[in-house]
Amino acid sequence: MDNAFGQELIDMVFAPKGILARSYTRYEERSAQKAMAEQIFEAYAGKKIALIEAGTGTGKSLAYLAGAVLWAARSHERTVISTHTIALQHQLIDKDLPLLLDALDLDIQAVVVKGMNNYLCWKRLEEKEEQQSLFAEEDKTINKLRVWADNSSDGTRASVPFGLASGAWESVAAEREQCTHHQCPHYKKCFFFKARKKTEDAQILIVNHHLLLLDCLDKKKNKEQEKSILPEYQRLIVDEAHHLEDIALGILAVRLSKRDLMALFAHLLSEREGHSGVLQRLRLLLSTHDKLSTSLLYRLDTEFPQLKSEIGTKIAAAFQEFEKHQTQLMARKWRLQKEDLQKMDAILFNDLIDCLKKTVAMLQGLISDIPTLREEKQINVLSAEILLIAERIEEKQEALHRFFHEDTEDDNEVRWYEKENEQQHAIVCAKLNVADYLSQQLFAPLDSAVLCSATLCGGKDFSLLRRSLGLMADEEVTEGVYASPFDFTSRVLLAIPRDLPDPSSSLFTKEATTLLAEILTISAGGAFVLFTSYEMLQQFYRELQPPLDRKGFTLFRQGDEERTILLHRFRHANKGVLFGTDSFWEGVDIAGDALRCVIIVKLPFQVPNDPLVAAQNERIEKQGGNPFYDLTIPRASMKFKQGFGRLMRNKEDRGAVVCLDPRLLTKSYGKRILGVLPKCKNTFADSSTVLKELTAFFE
Repeated sequence: MDNAFGQELIDMVFAPKGILARSYTRYEERSAQKAMAEQIFEAYAGKKIALIEAGTGTGKSLAYLAGAVLWAARSHERTVISTHTIALQHQLIDKDLPLLLDALDLDIQAVVVKGMNNYLCWKRLEEKEEQQSLFAEEDKTINKLRVWADNSSDGTRASVPFGLASGAWESVAAEREQCTHHQCPHYKKCFFFKARKKTEDAQILIVNHHLLLLDCLDKKKNKEQEKSILPEYQRLIVDEAHHLEDIALGILAVRLSKRDLMALFAHLLSEREGHSGVLQRLRLLLSTHDKLSTSLLYRLDTEFPQLKSEIGTKIAAAFQEFEKHQTQLMARKWRLQKEDLQKMDAILFNDLIDCLKKTVAMLQGLISDIPTLREEKQINVLSAEILLIAERIEEKQEALHRFFHEDTEDDNEVRWYEKENEQQHAIVCAKLNVADYLSQQLFAPLDSAVLCSATLCGGKDFSLLRRSLGLMADEEVTEGVYASPFDFTSRVLLAIPRDLPDPSSSLFTKEATTLLAEILTISAGGAFVLFTSYEMLQQFYRELQPPLDRKGFTLFRQGDEERTILLHRFRHANKGVLFGTDSFWEGVDIAGDALRCVIIVKLPFQVPNDPLVAAQNERIEKQGGNPFYDLTIPRASMKFKQGFGRLMRNKEDRGAVVCLDPRLLTKSYGKRILGVLPKCKNTFADSSTVLKELTAFFE
């Protein structure tokens, strides 16, 4: 399909009297939306990559959906659309796509592709039913899940119509690590593989970034299409694309957690009353056969239990060694450099590596020693599951070997140890740069790709994004920036008090909370208060809760309830104030008067001593750059713009954004951060003047 014909199609859809206008009386022509759709179609036709920043209200989802749908109708080619948030996925599949397909009178199949653990596993449910739980509440939940599963059309957690006891879903959810595919007795009725069959027939697949990149990694490792997450595709649209680099860094990191290791061995041999591991179930099945060798029984009854006990001791000792050498006492993560690893007892880790190798060999040997009984279906299934666990243990062993014995001075890697709580410990080896990987593994096989977001530039251009995602070939990449059509100039006030202390000062919290209480009184609530850390959120919440409660405000705190419930209650609250951290800076869409004030307490700089951030900064310095201006400021600018963007969600919205961090005015980089925002009214003055301006604005 040539580009000229594509332009005609776009005109037919988005013109003032076009298809959408004739189909929907509330449709508004947006020149930026039409221009964006044209750029996308050009990328499809010219086999290019399009980078697009589209401000709030542009209608970017309809613009890129039109390109994907029209291309699918004409060329019968599949498009994968990837988002970061579940909310956007629901908007696309439940609202935008049906509207567009109805207007265009097209019959194109679209599905949301979910990860395996979103689906119930029949085999795991069956195993849970056979085991006696110590908790009556869990038993009730499992019984209810059986009734639901027998009548469910999709078997997904999202469609479960009742509350789940803690850990209940995790105990019956499908897992990649335990799935034996065709060898599973429930394969034909498996919810996940039924859903996967639908993806092969669909022309529009909606996924999240994690699944997109996990599929990319799978396709590199595994050539069997049956086992890949997504079917083959050549067209890709990535919305909320500013998250792609971080998700890729996480996917490519080699992570070895104490809990995951222990869980693998618990899956082999369970010590919980009423529960049995896969080796215990195999022993029970084999007990009915009189041809078993004494050696085989000895391994199952004695050697494997002894080995599990030995492994448990070695895992505990190895992870305890990290605790002994922790350099930052209160840190959740601490970096491990070559000299740190050299101080540790290498014997502990080598012993654990050898023990894991021994386990793999013993499991493989066990299965090879029962060939004459393999015709029995149940034994065949358990054998496949045991070999799968052996593969996972081997992966953990290789990760441990890499951590201690491979190059610790690679300038594109960083290692760290992290401790979420007493049960969750992990060692991580992560890439610092994923540009080459994404360029070669994600983008190179495609015919075209579209990357868009309301905040994609991070400054004046796409240079940071291009570098981080490996998109430096100018002849293959087009760029477009489409401003929001909303009237920020008359409807938004940006206020920054210049007389507050620097956030690093011990006086900041006291003075900032006092001023914040006055701002909330002026706005009568209807406010988001955005923080860069949960610790600071807690501190402000404790200070402000008593006085605001007395004034009749309704306070909401991130973490107290599930996010969607929290937002629903906030929308309908009297004088509501929501205290939120990272996940509330973006992806939250509250239009109307319910949200009329956004308060950003502190500039969203990344934590400089985070191992990944520190190593990335060092790498930039080695290359002759300035990490603060080349990386820190662009990322902070992007995040600040996201927080600012919570306020205006439709053209009728009106309100104020207040930043309590005076560095926006006192530091040279402040102008650069403010420069990424749309033009609006502002008051940059002392606190008393700011309060007067806010009072006048809200009156």
